[in-house]
Parts: sequence; structure tokens; C-alpha cells
Amino acid sequence: MFVRLAAVILIGSEAACSLARVAPPDPAAPASEVASDVSPSPGPESPREPAATEPARAFDREVRPILASRCQPCHFEGGTVYGRLPFDRAETIRTLGVKLFTRIRDEEEREAIERFLEAAADVP
Repeated sequence: MFVRLAAVILIGSEAACSLARVAPPDPAAPASEVASDVSPSPGPESPREPAATEPARAFDREVRPILASRCQPCHFEGGTVYGRLPFDRAETIRTLGVKLFTRIRDEEEREAIERFLEAAADVP
């Protein structure tokens, strides 16, 4: 038989409530096992994000700032070549690939872009 537990945590003036289904503790079990039974395990209620979002996050977090510092204003919104080569879009960078390195000479920046390109190549 399962028991429904409700835990209410007050944070400032807001309240958060979470419900977890846990089995009642076994009276013969050691205290360490009883405590682990109380923690809810992740289940279907917490779906995983699709793998396709990871390269997009890597682009926004690592690659886009590099391009913004090196290629703005021309390749960003309002720039003279933005219509043909918008560097604020991951698809453009995937298409260009290492051709982009004609302007990016810093090794660490190149490595960040290469990591993004490798991760993006694995996503259809």
C-alpha cells in the first residue's frame, strides 16, 4: 500500500507544494534504508529534453558570443551581409563549418566552435 506525502515549503511569500508516492517504511529495515525510501525517484513525470536541444544550447552559450565579438555588426541583425550569412543562427554556422576559421584565429575559440560542429553533426 502506498501513502501519499505532501511537503509544503515556504520560500519568502511564495509556497511550493510537491507530492510524492512512497512506500511505508519496513519496521525491520535499518534507518538508512527507510530514509532512502522517502526520496521520490524520477519517473515519467520528469521527461528528458530531446538531444537536439544540447547543440542549440551550446551554440547560444559558447559559439554565439564568440561570433558576436568577432563578426558584429556585419553578420548580425542590421549588418550588411546579415541577409546572406546570419551568424546568429546555428544553421548558418553548421553550413559554413571550418570555413569560418578564416576570421577566427584564437585556438580556444576554434575549439569551442569545433565542439559545437561535432555535436551538431550528430543531430539530424
